[in-house]
Amino acid sequence: TRLFATIYYVTPSGNDNSSGLSWATARRTINSALASAVIGDSIFVAVGEYAGFYPQNGVHIFGGFTGVETSLAQRQHLTFGYLPNGLATKIVSNIMASSDSYRIYCYSEATVTTVINGIVLPKSTYRPYMTVFLRGKYALENCSVSEVNPLANYVIYSTSGNPTFS
Repeated sequence: TRLFATIYYVTPSGNDNSSGLSWATARRTINSALASAVIGDSIFVAVGEYAGFYPQNGVHIFGGFTGVETSLAQRQHLTFGYLPNGLATKIVSNIMASSDSYRIYCYSEATVTTVINGIVLPKSTYRPYMTVFLRGKYALENCSVSEVNPLANYVIYSTSGNPTFS
C-alpha cells in the first residue's frame, strides 16, 4: 500500500514505456498512465492532441499543462479547458477507430468522486454514439465540447450516480 498519491505525467511526445513520474519521463497516452494509477492518484496532461481514454474510479485527470508545472496550483487559469494563448488538452480521436465509439468511456462505476478537469472535446470526424459515457460519481470541471456532431445520439450520458458539471 502506498502512503502518498502519485502524479503521472502525459505529453504528446512522451513514451508509454517510461515511468510517467515527471515531465521528462512522461507517458504518451492517457490510457497508459491510467493503467499504472490507483484511487487517489492524478494524471497531469500537457496541451496537445490525444486519443480517447477509459477513466478509472478515483483517478483524477487534469489537462491544460504546459509541461513544466509540478502542482495543480501552478497551472495557468483555464477557460472552458483553454489556456489564455488558445492551447488546450484535446481528445481528438475516439478510443477505437470505428464510427460508433466514444472519446471518454467508463467501464465500471466510480464509487468515489473522480475529477476530469481541463479537457476539450473538439468536433469528431466520426458519428459517435456518445462522446462521453459515465457511471457513478464524476465531476467534469472546466471542460468543453465543441461543434457537436448532429448525428450523435448523446454528447454526455450517465447511467448512474450524479455527475456534476462546472
